[in-house]
Amino acid sequence: MRLLAPALPLGHDSSGRFLPWIMAFMVYIGMLALASSLALDRLAARWNSGLQGTMTVMLPTQLTPAAQNLLREKTVQVINNTSWIVRSQVIDSVETRKMLEPWLGNNLNFGELPIPELIAIEYLSTNPSNVANLRHALNALSPDILLDDHQGWLAELLSFAESLQGLAYLLILVVGAATVVTVIFVTQTGLAINRRIVDIVHLVGAPNRYIARQFQYHSLRLGLVGGFIGACMAGLTLLAIEYLLGSLSSVILPRLTLSFWHWVLLSLLPLSAGMIAMFTARYTVLRALS
Repeated sequence: MRLLAPALPLGHDSSGRFLPWIMAFMVYIGMLALASSLALDRLAARWNSGLQGTMTVMLPTQLTPAAQNLLREKTVQVINNTSWIVRSQVIDSVETRKMLEPWLGNNLNFGELPIPELIAIEYLSTNPSNVANLRHALNALSPDILLDDHQGWLAELLSFAESLQGLAYLLILVVGAATVVTVIFVTQTGLAINRRIVDIVHLVGAPNRYIARQFQYHSLRLGLVGGFIGACMAGLTLLAIEYLLGSLSSVILPRLTLSFWHWVLLSLLPLSAGMIAMFTARYTVLRALS
């Protein structure tokens, strides 16, 4: 950081003493907000791709074993005779129990629960009218058969994720605005404290651009130092959160992971904080001296 040290003795006053810590806090909050937004975007894409082209048929449970077998056979026949369906699979009770164990635990007596039989359906492409026709054909076999195309609750999940992303981006904008205001205040304070030095430099013929350059390098150095501290704290926090969520094998708390490029994008925030501090300080000094 000695290359960015200003020629004027700007670091000897107390105006910028707390700026690195303020910048560290801003970068810390900004990185956590951006990481949350990126993780939610990746999770939403995983939900969408995992359920794309699938539907589930749920058979009623209040039937005798013979009637249940007959209804299952007729349902599978209707599904297999549907042209736009690629494959169907009856999910047995063992696999259904495995799917429910993360939610209900493994100490329950699943035989006493009214768990419906499930039939998983895969298709390449369809439209709402085809789904409605299939639902009508299945209801003709039994009005208690349910066809879930996953679109309703998936749309609600995606809408919820988009809302959280919007809040995260709004928080980033608020943090950025607060950073600009803080740098303006610190620069104006430093300019007022060092006013005598600035006047002397003016007398020897230094232009306003030279003085602004000293303040901008000073703010850039403080911004990079604070950004590095905040980035290290945010990185440790994100790694701890990823470790804790990874150790919980639960579908209720899915693992929120970040890709390599996400980490690259997050690493640009400290540099962005330094650049914001530099340009804000330059603009503030030039405006004050003009």
